[in-house]
Amino acid sequence: MTDLSRRRFVSWTAAGAALGTVRGMARQPAPPPTAQRLIDRVKADIGVAWRDDTGDALLSGDTTRRVTGVATTVLPTLEVLRQVVAAGANVVCTSGPVFYTRGGDPASDPPDPVVDARRAFIAT
Repeated sequence: MTDLSRRRFVSWTAAGAALGTVRGMARQPAPPPTAQRLIDRVKADIGVAWRDDTGDALLSGDTTRRVTGVATTVLPTLEVLRQVVAAGANVVCTSGPVFYTRGGDPASDPPDPVVDARRAFIAT
């Protein structure tokens, strides 16, 4: 057995405790982003200047809500939205329109049972 001085014991114990703390901090996952943090990150990392005059926007929901998963689709049909929810995601990025409108204002469009069903599903 090796003679171990108190000074060396304390220094090794302190170094081990510090290393354990650093390792413990490294293992803690970052908190999930909010919808707004996700939007900000996309805008910052898109690779081109962001244009506000496009249709790219949050169409439903709350920007402070925690993102649990992101799904991408070309056309967000009601069946696709059901699959997104079943997978545990709550953000859908799509190239197709989520809601079809004639003049840009959904309130001015005639009643549509498909749009109404989609809106009701998204609201839950």
